[in-house]
Amino acid sequence: MNELILSGADTTTLYDPQTGSCISSLNIPPGSSRAMAVVPSKNGQGGLIFSVAANKPLLHVYSFQKNQPLHNFVLPEKVSCLDVDPNGIWCAAGTASGRVYFWEVGSGALFKSFAAHYRAVTALRFHSNGETFITGSEDSSISIWSISRIVDYEYEADVPSPLQTLTDHTLPITCVYVGFGNLASARIFSSSLDSTVKVWTIDPHTTSDSPDPSASLLVSFKFSLPIENLVADHLERSFFAATSTDAGEVFVVRMYSEKKDNSPFYALATGSIGELHDVVTSTENVLNVGSRIITIALSLTSKLLVGTQQGNILIYDTVSLQLLRTIQTSQSPAASPVTFLTTLLKPLDLLGHTQLSLSGKALEDSVPIRPVMPFGRARDVKGKGREVAIVLPKRTDPTNMEYDPFEDHMYFSSRATLTISQTPANEDPQDKILQLEAEVKQLRMNLDRAKTINDAMWENVLQSVVAQSRAMVE
Repeated sequence: MNELILSGADTTTLYDPQTGSCISSLNIPPGSSRAMAVVPSKNGQGGLIFSVAANKPLLHVYSFQKNQPLHNFVLPEKVSCLDVDPNGIWCAAGTASGRVYFWEVGSGALFKSFAAHYRAVTALRFHSNGETFITGSEDSSISIWSISRIVDYEYEADVPSPLQTLTDHTLPITCVYVGFGNLASARIFSSSLDSTVKVWTIDPHTTSDSPDPSASLLVSFKFSLPIENLVADHLERSFFAATSTDAGEVFVVRMYSEKKDNSPFYALATGSIGELHDVVTSTENVLNVGSRIITIALSLTSKLLVGTQQGNILIYDTVSLQLLRTIQTSQSPAASPVTFLTTLLKPLDLLGHTQLSLSGKALEDSVPIRPVMPFGRARDVKGKGREVAIVLPKRTDPTNMEYDPFEDHMYFSSRATLTISQTPANEDPQDKILQLEAEVKQLRMNLDRAKTINDAMWENVLQSVVAQSRAMVE
């Protein structure tokens, strides 16, 4: 598996996690923390990187195929957080004023611009199915939004209302992590300056009394320090909570209780609803990085990635908590902090790493770039002038197709499913057809003979039954 680390610091760079070597580098200027998103290359289309410039209302869009930006968009205002759905269809951004902007990537249409919170939006994440997204704010609330409601032109004059609002935190939200799946199956992890991490689940079923989905707080974890960053493993067996102190602590919380005597393990997040657990600080569950932590992430192989203020990427084993490797993003003593970390499979269209397809053609040339249109700054009204750019699958050039009409005729007209290429070289196809016709004639004669015998037997049985019935009556 060719897994790569994508980091955002002085430049956006792809690293090999096994060796720490630089695979590729893109000249994307340093961006804002939490305002960078990646759409991987898939479904026959090249991937994209969205990055918001630090302290500027400017969005850069890059592809893996070019070292120059595809687009530079001027946004309506400065963005505090941004995310793109996994399919690359929708883009949402939150601002310091509490507003959320929602665009369609393929058309650039601004569907909605609305006040989602009354204080700054600090976190924004899409669900993996691309049907809903979640926002967290300095007003200590978390809101869940339905994309279908936002893009519905029938309600374009209405201010969107969230499907559910989670209000159990008491201080500003710092990070939101969304598990894999749809709204019903994905758990929501949230961290706050109130030194807690809470795990939520959403019940999408509605009733006449409650037309919107309901939310349940499964469990709360209390820490000794405020939590700034949060990530959970893919199976949700544990999560990692990072502080914003200069010492750089990462708390490792297992989602199962300690085993006592012969009692089995049980999941903390499925125990009593709303239960509170105090996280005890010890050498077994705390990583001391030694530098302020800016961002954390988990690799596809469950390795913990930590980006620091000093511009280093630290790779830890999640079981033994041992430091496996340190990657320096810059040799400069004044290196920029690592503001973004994620992992992805090596893109087939990665610049400078051209791979060949089965036909011998470079995949970089055969994979089209996912279409992106300039993002609008004014709201789209009933789709006026809206055009969505899509990429159709490449079709085979008919002039290069080899077609033998005689072989096609033999395949469909012959009773035997043999073509000339399948017939032995020393056998005449016409003789084979005559042989098969003779066999069919013989089989039909045998079938007629069997029908005659069957009719005679049935007649004898019928006459015998009738004779017995008459005898019983007389």
